[in-house]
Amino acid sequence: MALQIAAQFVSLVQSWREAHRSGGKALSHLASFIGSIQKPPHKQTPNILKELLEEVPTEALEKYIQNGSKRGASETGWNTAEAVGASFKELHHTTDICSRISKTLEELVDEMSASYKSSLQKDAPMGNLEDIMYSMVVLFEAIQKEMDVMRRVTEAVQLDTKPSNLRTYCLVWDLEPYLDLNLVEHLSGLIKTGSIQ
Repeated sequence: MALQIAAQFVSLVQSWREAHRSGGKALSHLASFIGSIQKPPHKQTPNILKELLEEVPTEALEKYIQNGSKRGASETGWNTAEAVGASFKELHHTTDICSRISKTLEELVDEMSASYKSSLQKDAPMGNLEDIMYSMVVLFEAIQKEMDVMRRVTEAVQLDTKPSNLRTYCLVWDLEPYLDLNLVEHLSGLIKTGSIQ
C-alpha cells in the first residue's frame, strides 16, 4: 500500500512538472508578444524599397510604401492579439492544473503519513518507509513554494508588464528553484527497491 502511494506521488510530481513546463512555454510566448506590442512601431521605409522607388518609380510601389505597412501591421496586430489571448489562457490553465495536482499530492502525503503512523503503532518493520515519507514531505513543500511562485507570476503578468520583469518571471519559472530533482530520483530509487513491509 505505501509503495503504491509513493509511486503515485512520483508519477504526479512528473505530471506537475510537465504542466509547469507547458506554463513556462506560455509565459515565454507572452513575454515575447508583450515585448513586441510595447515596442514603438517602425515608421521608416526600408532602404531597399526607397532605392527601388528611385530606380522604378511606379504608382503601385509608391502606394505600397504609403499603405502596405499599415495593412501588414493591422494583420500582424490581430494575430498577435489572438496569440496573446491564447497564451494568457494557457498560462492560467496550466497554473490551475498544477494547483489541482498539488492538492492530490497533499492527499497522498496525508495517506502516507497515516500509513507511517500505523506502522509505528504496530511496531512493524519500516524498511525505507521513513525515508520515503520524509522525501514525499520535502517534495510536497517544495511544490507548494513553486505553486506560490506560479500564482504570483500568473497574477502579475499584464499587457503593460515591463519586459525586464517578464524576463525575470521566465527565469524564475524555468529554474524551479525550490524543487530538488535529485530528491525525486532518490524517491524513485527507494520505490524501486520496494523494501517496505
